Amino acid sequence: MLWLRWWDTEGNLLLTGTQRASRTQQTLLDAIPRLLGMGLNAEEVAEALVKLDRTITV
Repeated sequence: MLWLRWWDTEGNLLLTGTQRASRTQQTLLDAIPRLLGMGLNAEEVAEALVKLDRTITV
């Protein structure tokens, strides 16, 4: 299979859709312990993750 990859003007490799989704998912998973450590309950963590996901994927 042939691949076509793109770099931005600063030389950074642009992620594929799958790579971006994987990175977003990992960011959200990494945020859970921090949010719980801040004293949020499970429902508040879920709400915060939804808001965080919206800011990451925009």
